[in-house]
Amino acid sequence: MAREQATRVFRAALDLPPTERAGFLERACGGDATLRAEVDGLLASRDTDAPTEALERPPGGSRDESAGSRVGPYRLLGLVGRGGMGAVYRAVREDAFEKVVALKRLRAGFES
Repeated sequence: MAREQATRVFRAALDLPPTERAGFLERACGGDATLRAEVDGLLASRDTDAPTEALERPPGGSRDESAGSRVGPYRLLGLVGRGGMGAVYRAVREDAFEKVVALKRLRAGFES
């Protein structure tokens, strides 16, 4: 339950300008130092994980039919590029971590 509450407060804080977050977090956490520390950690991780330009914009504006599909806790946002072993996608982890990542999907035969 605590993780769900932290995730809920974290997501609400993301919708606010950074200058308004401190006051919101005081009210939302209601003096719960553990909850506040967890949400602060999630926000700090989010603020320092700026995606690289290559992940922000797929080369050549390429589109892929896998955009929007899920791989475990990740939702694919779009194709970054293809190579001999598979394809790399820009994806977002949609759980308490909410992190943008590069996710490589291997072609059949390269799993081992």
